[in-house]
Amino acid sequence: MRFEYFKNNWLDVSNLLVDEGHLNVTLTANFFDNLRFDESSLSNYKKNAAINLMNMLGLKPALCFSGGIDSQATWHCFNEAGIDIEVYCLKFKHDLNKQDIEHAILFAEQNNIKLNIIEIDIIQFLSRENADYAKKYKSLSPHFNTHYKLCNILLSKGYTGFVCGGGAPLLSTKHIHYASNYNKNFLNYINYSQISDVLCQGNFLGYDPYLAWAIAILTPVFDNDIYGSPLNKEERDRLEYQRYLEKIKGYKKIGFDIIPQTKKFTGFELVKNELEKIYGDGWAFEKKYRDPLRLICPEYAVNINFDNELIAKIESLYTKNFTTGYRASSGI
Repeated sequence: MRFEYFKNNWLDVSNLLVDEGHLNVTLTANFFDNLRFDESSLSNYKKNAAINLMNMLGLKPALCFSGGIDSQATWHCFNEAGIDIEVYCLKFKHDLNKQDIEHAILFAEQNNIKLNIIEIDIIQFLSRENADYAKKYKSLSPHFNTHYKLCNILLSKGYTGFVCGGGAPLLSTKHIHYASNYNKNFLNYINYSQISDVLCQGNFLGYDPYLAWAIAILTPVFDNDIYGSPLNKEERDRLEYQRYLEKIKGYKKIGFDIIPQTKKFTGFELVKNELEKIYGDGWAFEKKYRDPLRLICPEYAVNINFDNELIAKIESLYTKNFTTGYRASSGI
């Protein structure tokens, strides 16, 4: 069976590795005519996505779990499908992702999940391995490089495939920004999978078009144009948190029983604080472990192409059923 990053190639990623990669949505307006939002249909979308993907992950798959709302929603899909997938969480030494670990444990306890925890020295990884991972997997993100570290550890333990939460395509008040969260960093797991010859689905919630677009249309839209104006850190954090709250609304409409965090964490807040203590510079993380990756990996934009008929159909569905809002995008 050929591994699919997007079921039935609803998003054609064949040009992803090309500069200025243009990705095409292969869905038709008829697909959106057949999309349903009743409880039974939404349940089937969740279960079918989990069952179909499970068939492609080999004999010993694992769910990489951060404790965030995307990974919670992913677990719920597998659980609703009756699939008992093993769950792994990455812990940083010295409690440098304490907020994520504590939330993951809380969710696991409330849902009777056996949570397997693997610990690494994140500062050591950033100093010694981050650049090598960037070069090998063409990754500009220390966050994703750390995810790949977990996958490689699990590979050494005999696991055959991995699934991470990812996210559905985000809608915008302007259609030119539809699916703008599907950027180069977000889709880099495809590089990791192809280069390592590993069955890795890094975007489960966007894998199946029915589940992906049900989530997208049930989630309040955002306005990406706010990022064209100068924002300080406090303004950006506030907007990111507002977007986080709107995603939660969409997930609840889908039927996901998630436990929100007190704020949207990236998992690296405490790491950045620790590096600031070490180097006396609040930008130490970016200067030492993110910015240098641009010298290693080529940068290019990822553009998602929708035809006008699809845009009209999506907007009609959204306007018919839901209220729009003025929100911010999120990313890492």
